[in-house]
Formats: sequence, structure tokens, C-alpha cells
Amino acid sequence: EKSKSGDKLYPRSYEASKKLVNFISILNSDIFAKVISLSSSDNKTKDFEDYGDIDICAGVLLYLVFGESMCDDVVAGVGIVPQVYSHTHILRSCSSLIVKMLSTTVESINHKGLLLLQSLITRMPGDWFTGITSRDPKLIALITPLANLIVHHNTAELRSLGFTCYRQFVGLFDISARFDLYKYLFNSLNHSGLLGWSVTHLKNTLVHVLKDIDTYPSYSQGKMQPIFTKLFHLKHGAQTDLLEISDELI
Repeated sequence: EKSKSGDKLYPRSYEASKKLVNFISILNSDIFAKVISLSSSDNKTKDFEDYGDIDICAGVLLYLVFGESMCDDVVAGVGIVPQVYSHTHILRSCSSLIVKMLSTTVESINHKGLLLLQSLITRMPGDWFTGITSRDPKLIALITPLANLIVHHNTAELRSLGFTCYRQFVGLFDISARFDLYKYLFNSLNHSGLLGWSVTHLKNTLVHVLKDIDTYPSYSQGKMQPIFTKLFHLKHGAQTDLLEISDELI
């Protein structure tokens, strides 16, 4: 939020949180690697049983680091997160934590999970992911909990933010990488609105593909047929409510 004069407003807890992150970064030269190693430890349940869900704790800390841009702070002349990690690596490493944050029933944790996800996504320009990245289980794992939040969450603001993240996430894959992503989306999404938007995205992609079909062999007629068969099939046959799936039909 911003004040009437345009200055950014912070909650009361911001300064305390910032000091906490700075203190931790003094104790650990690489706060990102340390947090990820703790959350992936085989003994994390035993070692941290008195502190609650360690994945949620780790996710909230990384939300402060990335979502609140505290990673840009400098402590003793050294950045909190060393500039040696690719954006893809950071997103993949945080994936399981974000999934846990989006799947919990605590709204404030859902919100922090979305802000963490958005902060990591917006670090990358469109068409960033290439090759077979759309088959990466750590990236694909983000889709289902994100879609569930968009469809079922009680708070409109979080549903809207979730949909923004969904659109940005899909846009990270280049045309070639999107093919496998589309196959996953059309076999996993159940909400008419999300399917409708995804079909429109596919249609816009095909506009580019058809200009130079030889450059994109993944979109050949034979490979596209299973997708079209899926899209043009009414789930409940003659009993399908056309109004309910109007977004998909259009």
C-alpha cells in the first residue's frame, strides 16, 4: 500500500522482520541455501517438531527474503542471497514450500505463498523456460494448488492474485515448451474459467505456430489431435450443462 503522498506503507512488523532476516544472514552467509537445506532435511520432523511445520516456517522466511525484497539488502557489504543462483533454480527450490503454503487453510500463509511465488516469477521475462522444462515435476507441481486456490478460496483478492500468478507462470514457457504444458493443463484443470483462458492462450500460440509450422514440430497435426479430442469432448455427453462450460466453448 501507499500513502496519499505516494510513499510505500509498511506494516508494524516490517522493521522487526527485516532485522530478523538481517540477523539470520549474519549467522549464515547464504540464507537461501541454509533454509532450503533445512526444509529438505530427512530429519526435519524430528529436529523441528517444537517449532511447527518447518516447510511453512521456511516458506515464510523466504517470503520475507524475496516477496518483501529483503534479498536486496546488504549486510556487512555482502548481499543476503549470493548472486550465484539462476532464477529457475530458486523457483524450483522453493516449489515444495510454495505448494505447502498454498495448500494450508490459513489465509495469511496463502497470501504470503502467492506473494513469494509472484516475486520469483516476475524475476523472469516471458518465454524464459525452454526445452523440456514443462515436464519438470517441481515446476508442474505448482499448478494444482494454485488452481485450487483460484477456484475455491473465500477471499476475492487472493483469487485474483492467484490468477495473476497463473497467467504469469504460463507465460514463462516459450512456444516449444508450452506444448507439454498445455497437455498437462487440459488433463488436470476442471474449472471452466481457467480452461477457457488456457484454450485462448493455446489459440494465440497456434497463431504464431502456423506462421512457421516447420519450426515447431511439437504442434504437428498428429501431436495436436489428442489435445483437440480432449477439448471437443463433452464430459457428460448430452447431459452437459453448456452454460456451465461456456468459457471453454467460446
